[in-house]
Formats: sequence, structure tokens, C-alpha cells
Amino acid sequence: MKKVFFIACLLLGSVATFAQRDLGYRGFIDLSGGIGITPATRFMVGLSTVHGYQAAPFLFFGVGVAGNDIAWKEKYSKRESENDGIVVPVFGDIRLDMGAGRFSPFVDLRGGYDFIRGNGLYLNPSIGIHYAKSDNFGFNLSVGYDHQATKNEFYWDGKKKKSLGYLSMKFGIDF
Repeated sequence: MKKVFFIACLLLGSVATFAQRDLGYRGFIDLSGGIGITPATRFMVGLSTVHGYQAAPFLFFGVGVAGNDIAWKEKYSKRESENDGIVVPVFGDIRLDMGAGRFSPFVDLRGGYDFIRGNGLYLNPSIGIHYAKSDNFGFNLSVGYDHQATKNEFYWDGKKKKSLGYLSMKFGIDF
């Protein structure tokens, strides 16, 4: 048990040692796109913004909103139809920056709910790379999984579905 505790402290200490971000306000704007990876999903495109607080050199907390256009198919018996709609999830965001310098990896977790349209749970874990152009401006590129619950049931091969999943990619700026 002592070895596990020692290794955990060493890893957390190394993250804190390498990270050099200033504490305070930080914001993000991202463009995203994704391809469907669960049955019935087709694609999604979106725009999101997150604003929050850099609480430690390696830890960010924020809240955000996204506007995502999602598309899916419905197939019942031999009849297939295509559908799409806008979802507007409001979410919390936790981001762990794992280094400093021009290029640094990060892990990001967004979770919330589509209150506007009433669709339900929104979840978007991702990993990526941050490029620091200056102290207060940078670019981000990440890949992740985008999950959106749906208000209405739809059918795929006679089975009821209530959620959609996409392999997503985000490109954005932070300031």
C-alpha cells in the first residue's frame, strides 16, 4: 500500500512540477465533428464554449454550453428514415493539463444535460494536445466520445433506442 501511495504522490507531483499555467479565468471555444459509432447514429457537428477557473497549474474547472446538430437513422422492419436535430447541452467541465511548454497533453471531461430541448444526459470525455501560442492564447485538438441521450425513443431493427454515440474530434482556441 505504501508503494501505491508513493507512486501516486510522485505522479501528481510531477504533473504539478511541469505545469506552469497562471491561475484565474480561462475560456475555450471549440468546433466539433463526429461520426456515429453506435447503432443508428450518422454524424454530428457542433460549436461549444466553456468558461471557468484555472484552480491549479494543472487543473481547470468550468461550465459551458454547446449547440450540436446530430443526425441518426431510424429503421423499423425494412423501412429506414433519416432524422436530425439540434441539442443544446449545458455542462460542467474538468480538465487536467499534463505538462507545460509549447505542446502539452490534456484529459477533458464534460458532463451535463440538455435542459433547453429536454433530451437528457450529455457526456463527452476526451484526450488531446494543447499548443501554446503565447501565455494567454493557444490551440487545442482532441478526440473523444460524444454521448447524447434522446427524449423520444426511436427504433433500430425493431429495438428501442434512447441514446446516440459519436466518435468526436474538437479543434478550438483557449484564452
